[in-house]
Amino acid sequence: MLLVLPAVIGLSVLAGPAYNVFYAGTSEEIGKHILMWYAPVALLFSLFTVNAAILQGINKQKLAVISLVIGLIVKLSLNVTLIELYEGVGSIIATAAGYIISLIYGFAMIKRHAGYSFRLLIKRSVLITILCIFMGLVVSVVFSLLSIFINYTDSRLNAVIVVGIAVAIGGATYAYLTYRSHLLEKLLGNRLNRFLPNKKRSVE
Repeated sequence: MLLVLPAVIGLSVLAGPAYNVFYAGTSEEIGKHILMWYAPVALLFSLFTVNAAILQGINKQKLAVISLVIGLIVKLSLNVTLIELYEGVGSIIATAAGYIISLIYGFAMIKRHAGYSFRLLIKRSVLITILCIFMGLVVSVVFSLLSIFINYTDSRLNAVIVVGIAVAIGGATYAYLTYRSHLLEKLLGNRLNRFLPNKKRSVE
C-alpha cells in the first residue's frame, strides 16, 4: 500500500507519456485511456496477493482458493455485459469487481478466523491515500507545466523526459510527506534509522 498506491496514482496521471515510452505512435489515445483505467487494478492485485498470503499463513488455504474462485466467477459473469457497454474499459471494470469481491470475502474470513482488527489498517490507509492525492496533484501540475515546453507525443525520448522529471518530483514529494507525517517511522520503525543522517540519529 505504501508504495503501490502512489505508483498507481502516478501512472494514472502520467498514462499518456508512460504509454508513449513503450508504444510510441501505436494507438496512443486508446492505449492511454486503457492504461489510465487499468493502473488502479494493480492496487487490488497487490491487496489480493497479501490477502491470500495471510489466509495461507493462518492455515486456511482452502479459503484462499475459494476467494480466488469467487473472484473469477464475478469477473466472467460481468465480462461480456460490461464489454458490450464500455468496450475495453468494461473488461477492466469486470476484473476490478472480481478482485473487490474476493477481497471482501478474504478479509471477512481473516477477521473471523484470526480475530484481526482492521482499525489501524484503515487509519493508515486513509493517511496514505491523502498523501498520495496531494502527490498526484503535484505530479499533475508538473506534467501540465512540462507539456507547455515538451510535447511527449513527438518522440519516445520526449515521453521519457516528461515521465522521468514528473516521477522524480512526485516521488520526492511523497517521500517528504511520508517522513514529515511520521508515517515512515510508524511503518518501518528502527529500520528507518539506517537511512537517516548520523547527526539526526544522535540528536534523537
